[in-house]
Amino acid sequence: MYLSSLRRKRGKSNFLIFLFLTLIIHTTQATKVTNFVRPVSYYVNHEAELIKIPASLYSFQKTSLVGVSGIGKTQLARQYVDLNFKKYKLIWFFDANINLNQQFTQLAKAINEQSNQTMVAEGINEAQDSVLNYLAPQNNFLIVV
Repeated sequence: MYLSSLRRKRGKSNFLIFLFLTLIIHTTQATKVTNFVRPVSYYVNHEAELIKIPASLYSFQKTSLVGVSGIGKTQLARQYVDLNFKKYKLIWFFDANINLNQQFTQLAKAINEQSNQTMVAEGINEAQDSVLNYLAPQNNFLIVV
């Protein structure tokens, strides 16, 4: 009955569905700060490398993925994040090929937006130190560079 009434009122139903999806997306983003992009679907057979990441993060609070260009380091990191997404309140990928100060500014804005108050400085010259100071006492974040 409901679906048939939606079909008859096509314009309104599209708006209602859009509004519903927007609310779901907003609610999801409000609980987590992230710029995560899911891994490609054809990235397979890297289980051995994937198993080593949590052990290294647990032991050292950091890990390195090294290899020649194009071998799949970024996809491996994305795969790890995809499998462990719920463990972290903040997940942020930095691109080391572009200006890190601008990326810290984006992260600062995302943190402030999520908390609905100014938690960290957003200025391009202050954002890096401010974000790192904000994250220092926390343990549920993942930064990927």
